[in-house]
Amino acid sequence: MGIIKTAFTLLFLYFAYKAVLFVTRVKQRANIASAKTASVEDLLRDPVCGRYFSAQTGVKLKKNGKTYYFCSKECMEKFRDRRI
Repeated sequence: MGIIKTAFTLLFLYFAYKAVLFVTRVKQRANIASAKTASVEDLLRDPVCGRYFSAQTGVKLKKNGKTYYFCSKECMEKFRDRRI
């Protein structure tokens, strides 16, 4: 009975791994597709991680009269926390 339980556990882990890979690939394709719709002139560079992104998908922060754009909320928070 123990070997059957182990086999089912391994089978479950294998399919869970495959599901995670599938979701990751779908998200990557969506990011590539959204990046292709923006022209090169419309892309902005994140000041924290250096990633290029379109202004429509970015996060905006206004500080001291200047507007900064970030690829994600996490990068915006890192920037906000390190700047005085």
